[in-house]
Amino acid sequence: MLAFLDRLKTCLNYQNLPTDEMIEQLADDPSCQALPFLIPCRELLRRSVNFPEAWKKSVLRAKDKMALKEEDFSQLLSLANIIGSSDTEGQLNAISMIEELLKCQRKEALDFKEKKGRLYRSLGALMGAGMVIILL
Repeated sequence: MLAFLDRLKTCLNYQNLPTDEMIEQLADDPSCQALPFLIPCRELLRRSVNFPEAWKKSVLRAKDKMALKEEDFSQLLSLANIIGSSDTEGQLNAISMIEELLKCQRKEALDFKEKKGRLYRSLGALMGAGMVIILL
């Protein structure tokens, strides 16, 4: 997701393409291929669906295919109201804000994983020792 946002900012900053062309380009970008909502969004845009509607539909359909928390999805959905709705500087600032929020959420998830991982490893060792004692 973070790589996608960075790529999106680059497209806005240096190419200044219309929204549908930008999504077209990002859907073909190898660094964004893992995102399951870009290709469906591109297809909806090709069928003349407006961007906010196409974005929301494709993100909601891909929700089960991505391991993101509800807060992450709300940030992702908010892009529908940002991209193409204001000047380039406004879009870049909003995307940077979303990027920072996602970085904070990623850091929290990694900290949680580290703490819980230590707990579960300790519990596993204790359970193993308990089983050895019971079997003896």
